Amino acid sequence: MLEETIKLEKLRQQIEDAEYTVGDQSDYLDLGKPNAAQAKSAKETITRMQARSNELKSELHELIATLRKEKPQALEEWVKFHKD
Repeated sequence: MLEETIKLEKLRQQIEDAEYTVGDQSDYLDLGKPNAAQAKSAKETITRMQARSNELKSELHELIATLRKEKPQALEEWVKFHKD
């Protein structure tokens, strides 16, 4: 696997992890009956992870745009990896 393909996949996984954390903490707020301190902590985590997810998405979009021009075979490999 090309180095660029691995970088694409790592970014995708990091985005997925951040968004999973947002969902998990949201569920905790909705269903877990946290006390005030726990709710505050969960909300801070959600805010932090949403910002992180957005940063990672921007990085992924920039990398995709670069690879389209400079190394399209890395994008093709990444897509094929997810199709198979």
